[in-house]
Amino acid sequence: MRTLLMFLLLLVVLNAHENEMTFTIFEDASGSEDIASIISKDKEGLFKPTQKQNLGFTESVIWMRVDLHNDGSLAQNRIIMFDYPLLAKVDAYRVSADGIELKSDGRNMLFEKADIIYPSPVFSYVLAPKTHERVYLRIDSDFILFLGYHVHDEFGMIEHLQTEFMNNVIIVGMILALLLYNAFLLFVTRDRVYLYYILYFTGSLMAVIGNLNFSKTYLSLAIDGIVVLFWGGITLYAFGAPMLLRLFEQTATSFDKKLAWSVSAFAASHMIFGFGNEMTGMHVYANFSSVIATTGLALLIGRAWVKGHPMAKYIALGWGGFLATTFTFVIGFHGYGDAELNSMFKYGVLFEGFVFAAVLGYRLKSLNELRLKEQTEASVHEQHLWQRYV
Repeated sequence: MRTLLMFLLLLVVLNAHENEMTFTIFEDASGSEDIASIISKDKEGLFKPTQKQNLGFTESVIWMRVDLHNDGSLAQNRIIMFDYPLLAKVDAYRVSADGIELKSDGRNMLFEKADIIYPSPVFSYVLAPKTHERVYLRIDSDFILFLGYHVHDEFGMIEHLQTEFMNNVIIVGMILALLLYNAFLLFVTRDRVYLYYILYFTGSLMAVIGNLNFSKTYLSLAIDGIVVLFWGGITLYAFGAPMLLRLFEQTATSFDKKLAWSVSAFAASHMIFGFGNEMTGMHVYANFSSVIATTGLALLIGRAWVKGHPMAKYIALGWGGFLATTFTFVIGFHGYGDAELNSMFKYGVLFEGFVFAAVLGYRLKSLNELRLKEQTEASVHEQHLWQRYV
């Protein structure tokens, strides 16, 4: 329990913010406004300030106003970088003395049209000395809509890219290392629990990659990040239940078996939303399915703990870390938290992966010791029989 509390405290520290940002926005409920009308109405007080950066699921188009400044004596780069990688499309209208310049970026945009290849929308501008320019951002999202962004110069952008890239690559790399290690153990032991672990953890990895939009950005796969996220979620819940059932087989009752396979079948039933309806599936997950599947797995772990299974409390530890970070992910669907909090579940996946791998290692050690003990007892018994015969 202390380990879980320390892990949750670490997440709070990682998500700490020095100050709240204020965004200047206009909600275009019909999506009919164009840049000409926006510029015209801006002078009439169209935009309103807000500190709420998570608008949840919304069908509205959001216009956001960003002012760029260069007070220096030399030309400087100003780069607008959004925090959330799964925004469908952002149109950036730069208004300057030379007129209006349009750039577009987003989850479904071609890389050739992007200023910088990055998971989130990025827009780069060169500002002349002593100039101030305004950019109107038209944000059209078919998923969660986060407003968070940062404005960097070129050096700040490089530092930001290095920090974010290394952080996410290290996490994904460690998850892959755990998968390869347990694949080796599956090859050696032929134990089904390692197969379930690999499938479960592969689903977790897919969810992380999808939520970070790595599938398209760094893996060069022409697959929408939300599609990867959706199928990863189905996979982890579908194979998480049989993995737990295999781990708890010594204390599992017929009810536990029915519960585990019911959770697995419930998760698999969401495949009806696949192949083009993944967005609907994510809505169903956010409002309904996540609660049912999570409750079923938590009940399975709790029953094993009550029955005194030696590994149940450690499984509860790993699952607790994953559950806490998944909660921060799910509440993002309903307009709570920011983009950074939404991505916290990648840490929960890694934490859970290490704990579960340690549990499987302990289980393998215990089984080997039990097998050795049985072999020793059988050998001693045979010697006694031989001595009596002689």
